[in-house]
Amino acid sequence: MVDLAEPRRLLEVIPNKVNNSMTILVDVDLLTEGDMKYIRVTVEPYPYPISYHGKYYYRSGATNRELTGSALDEFILKK
Repeated sequence: MVDLAEPRRLLEVIPNKVNNSMTILVDVDLLTEGDMKYIRVTVEPYPYPISYHGKYYYRSGATNRELTGSALDEFILKK
């Protein structure tokens, strides 16, 4: 956990950046624990695939892999 210098600014910046890059909505909350302030970002599950800067990815183990071609078609059709 890291103490935040400008937590109020992050409450505005983070949702805007996520929305601009992925077109999804996130909830950002300011929480405190003792003297420390930190943020929690909550993302609800989406019923359809989400792109990041126009590309689709899936998680495979500890890495992210880009979906392309027929694998992307199949993924989108399943959703």
